[in-house]
Parts: sequence; structure tokens; C-alpha cells
Amino acid sequence: MKVCAVVPVYNHGRPLQRTVDRLAEHALPILIVDDGSDEETKRALSAAAERPGVEVLTLPRNGGKGCAVKAGLRAAWERGYSHAIQVDADGQHDIDDLPKLLAAAREEPAAVVCGDPQFDASVPASRLYGRKITQFWVYLETWSRSMPDTMCGFRVYPLASCNALLDSVRLGDRMDFDIEILVRLYWRGVPLVKVPTVVIYPEDGTSNFRLLGDNWLISKLHTKLFFGMLVRTPQLLGRRFRKTGLHWATLGERGGALGMRILFAAYRGLGRWAFALLLYPVMAYFYLTATGARRASREYLERVRDRLEERGELKPRRLSSFKHLMEFGNAVLDKGALWAGAFPADRVVFDDPDMFERFRSGGRGSLFIGSHLGNLEALRAYGQTVQGLIVNALVFTAHSPKFNRVLAAANPQALERMIQVDSIGPATVIELQDRIRNGEHIAIVADRVSVRHKERSVYVPFLGRPAPFPEGPFVLASLLGCPVYLLFCLNFDGVYKVFLEPFADPLVLPSANRRATLERAIARYAESLEAHCLMAPMQWFNFFDFWDQVGRSKPQPDVVSIPRRGPDRN
Repeated sequence: MKVCAVVPVYNHGRPLQRTVDRLAEHALPILIVDDGSDEETKRALSAAAERPGVEVLTLPRNGGKGCAVKAGLRAAWERGYSHAIQVDADGQHDIDDLPKLLAAAREEPAAVVCGDPQFDASVPASRLYGRKITQFWVYLETWSRSMPDTMCGFRVYPLASCNALLDSVRLGDRMDFDIEILVRLYWRGVPLVKVPTVVIYPEDGTSNFRLLGDNWLISKLHTKLFFGMLVRTPQLLGRRFRKTGLHWATLGERGGALGMRILFAAYRGLGRWAFALLLYPVMAYFYLTATGARRASREYLERVRDRLEERGELKPRRLSSFKHLMEFGNAVLDKGALWAGAFPADRVVFDDPDMFERFRSGGRGSLFIGSHLGNLEALRAYGQTVQGLIVNALVFTAHSPKFNRVLAAANPQALERMIQVDSIGPATVIELQDRIRNGEHIAIVADRVSVRHKERSVYVPFLGRPAPFPEGPFVLASLLGCPVYLLFCLNFDGVYKVFLEPFADPLVLPSANRRATLERAIARYAESLEAHCLMAPMQWFNFFDFWDQVGRSKPQPDVVSIPRRGPDRN
């Protein structure tokens, strides 16, 4: 996470300095957005701009709180921040609670972390009743009674999701903004987390809430959101009856071993046409029942289309989720056929045969970092036919026991050199180093975050939006101290082309700037993975919310409430 504070300011000259002082205690970069303030406030802004880590963005005229926050969120995203914490300048928010909000954001980086206000006696009765009325409408507009207080502006935004929303929908410019952005993000499936926080109304505080004008805007907003809710009601109610936000490793294996054996038997006895014929109803059933996989496929393919359009390339035709699933089914068949010896060896070729020959004859063990793009078994099975090319796979085998039994029936050697990823410890690293010294190769995929170590991930750009990638494969590469290659095996018209891309020899993570070096390495991998995904978009087989892999590992409500810890400061 890379976090800054966004502070909208309009005629908050007196409390502004206190707010900046308190934020500075937490060593956060501060982006102040001046929404056309008066001269007294501009003098305070000039003084704030002199401080290190503070930047003042001046809007040409007063546009309203929403206008200022939107400008701040866009500016923070352009400056490379992943998250922004919105803090009002009027002194209502308790900055002491800021670490709690940031801790919740680190725990769930894809979520909006919302301050859940705990009011003291200073709150005006009219404001308190107004909040209750607004909250009633918000519950109705979302079909969720667990929604946070949408009028509290103390919150941490994931900038990727927020700016995607700002680019597609025109949100309110004034006090209606805080309400609308949360409701619309909830509609889009962005999780919301509540953290209790003290809210006070200082005696010398300055409120820019216009009793008639802003209440009228909020009333119009609720009317618009109500009708928006009507068309989304099936989707919103459906959330109550399905598991959402699950980690990929908890999704379980679909289908049975018997069905897989029948498909393979049809292929062996009658040929590929029989397998394809039987595959259609199987994938049609999966397409209709696996709503999460279908939704994830559509999101991924839409990002592919957008990236191709940005690059000025023609959008490929027939990028459908059903075809995507059919490609997956055919790739499963190819895995079995490759190990059963039914896939001709001459249909595995190398993008750079000369480089592969130099690599093979070098006698050095290497680490291959691959992905769930294409079919890495093409190289592993091919290695069985090439003397001296031994490829050990580090995999999460416990996730697909049925398929592994079918694969073992095709060829017991398929599982001989599979090493369970969850079992890797110091002893395993030493064993892998021994294999590398003996000229063997190790293959590991790096496009799924570990179920046990979700916090050990790095967000880097992938298909136009930051996505989490695991640190583990790259840390392992540095420990092994061997040549590292990126590996992609893509199917073009029935021929698997193997791409071996030299990555590092070896990968060194110096202690002085270890974190930055690690992040650059992961970003390079994600960039190469994206390029190969655009070459064969239908062959990337991650049917889950890839951009939220660090989401919850078990079913939870859409909005999570974090209980207050310690004594009540009131």
C-alpha cells in the first residue's frame, strides 16, 4: 500500500493547521485541495504548503466538497498512490483513530474502510436526525442494514476502484458525494469495512453544510439511487444467497473423477471430436451454475479488450466467457494427452530454438516462473522425452485431487516431480538447491496469492488496474541463486509454442533496497504476463476475482464491522 491523505478545504483557515499538524504526526503525505477558499484560508494554505510532504492543489472556483474530493482522488492516483484517506479539515475527525483505519485497509486492501461515527454530546440534534433519515434510504438502496454511515467523510479509499467509478459515472459535487460514492461502490461489489471512530463538532468549527440546498441535493440523490436500486434488486438480493469474496484456494474442485475419466476415454477411443462433443454440455452446465467464474471471466476479457483498444490493436472477435471455459476444458485434455503420450512431440515447439538449445546444453539447473496462462505441462511432459531435461513443479496439489488421480492414471510420472507448495520450508529450499546443482529445473507459478500468506503480496499494474501478485516465487528465486526464466506455453492452432524469457541470473534482493527491488521484479513479471495474455487471451485460466485475491478466505457479510477496542474515550 502507498497511502496519502486527501483533505478538502473551503474556508477552514483556523482548524486547518491543527488538522495538518495531527496528520503530520503519522508521517503521511498530505494532498490538500483548496476549493476556492477565502483569503484567510489561503494564507493558512500557503503556510501548510511550506511543510515537507504537503502539496496544495488549488481549484479555480468553488465546486463543492464532492468536487474537491474527486479532484484529490484523481490527483492521488496520478501520483502513484494506491489508497487515499479522506479527512475533513474542520476538526470533526479524531486523527488518533487513523492507525485503526489504515490497519483495516492493510488487512483488506480492496475494501473502502469507513469511519463509523461515535458521537458525543456536541452533535446537533438536527444533524443526528438527518443522518438517521439518510441511513434509512441507504439501507433501502442497497438492501443491506449493515451499511456504514455514508455521511461520515473519514474513510480510506482504494484508488483503483474509486477512479474506475469516477471515470464511468458522474457523481455529485457537493455534500451528496459522500453518500453516492459508497452506495455505487457497494453496487459494484466493492467490500466496505466499518471502524468505530469518535466524531465531534468543535465549538469554533466551520460547517459548509447548506441546510436547504444540500438537503435538496441529498433528496434528489436518494430518488435517483432508489430507481437505480430497482433494476439492481436481483443482484443485490442474490448477495444474500451466494458466497462472495472467497480466496481462490477455498473454491473447491468442480466435477468428479468419473466424469473426467469418461471424457478421457472418449478421447482415447474415438478421438478429439468425441471429447469436444461431450465437453459442450459439461461446460454449458458449468457456465450456467458457476456464476462467480462466469463473472470473473467477463471482467478479465473486458480488461483485455480495453488494453487492446488502448494499444490501437483490433479487438479480437468472440471473446466470450463460454468460449473461455471451452478453452479451459481443452487445455485439461491436453494435459492428460501430453502425459499419456497421445500428443505428438513435434507439436511442442520453441519460440527461440537456438536459445533453448543453449539453455539445455548448459548443464545448469534453473527456476522457471510461469502462470496459469496456457499449459506449463507442455514443457514438463516434453522434458520426459528429452534426456537430461528434468522439470520439478511446485504446485498446490491439494486443490485438485480428482484431476491429479486422472493424471496419474494417464502416466504416474506426471505426479512424481510435483512438490507441494504449502510444505516449503528451510529444508525444502535446501533440497531444491541440491536439485538445481544436479542440473534439474524447478517450475513455479506466480499469478495466485497464497491462501496462507495473503499479506505477502505486492500490488502492481496488470491489464489496467493494480492486482496482487505473490512475493514467494521471487523470494525463492533469490534464495536458490540460479538462472531465472519466465515461462509461457501457448497453444496456437494445436501447436504449443514455448516462450522462455531470461529474467535474472541470479535474482539478487540486496538488503539496502530489498523491497523496492522485489516490487520491480514482480512488476516486470506482471508486464510480461500481460503481454502474453494479449497474445492468447482465452488461455488464461484464473476463474476468480483476480484483482481481489487477498479477499476473504471464508464467506462473510458484504460489510464487515470491526469492534471497538479499549475503553471508550467519551
